[in-house]
Amino acid sequence: ACDLLVKPAHLYRQTPTPATSLMAVVHLPDGCGKSLIANQTLVLNPGNIPAFTQRIFGTDTAGAVMAFFDPQALLAATTGNGTLTVKVSGQLTDGRVFQGQQDIEIHQTSK
Repeated sequence: ACDLLVKPAHLYRQTPTPATSLMAVVHLPDGCGKSLIANQTLVLNPGNIPAFTQRIFGTDTAGAVMAFFDPQALLAATTGNGTLTVKVSGQLTDGRVFQGQQDIEIHQTSK
């Protein structure tokens, strides 16, 4: 499994300053270098949301991808508030899929 870091980890359905991007960094398992990552758009679920920008980085033994998604699309694809498990997936050059997941919190209004 891949390590996933998503920021911000708290999203608000109603707020005067809505988040404009959701950053996701996916670290491949040890031994999987950046050359194994296919130049395909990463996808955030739920919602099947494509990254609007991304960058592959890392080393020959530890590849990673940083991607940015539209958090409003994620909110539109979900109902209710509380803990939500988000998944980010991409493709390796050999056709295999890689995926990481993280829980985030969705709130109705900002405090």
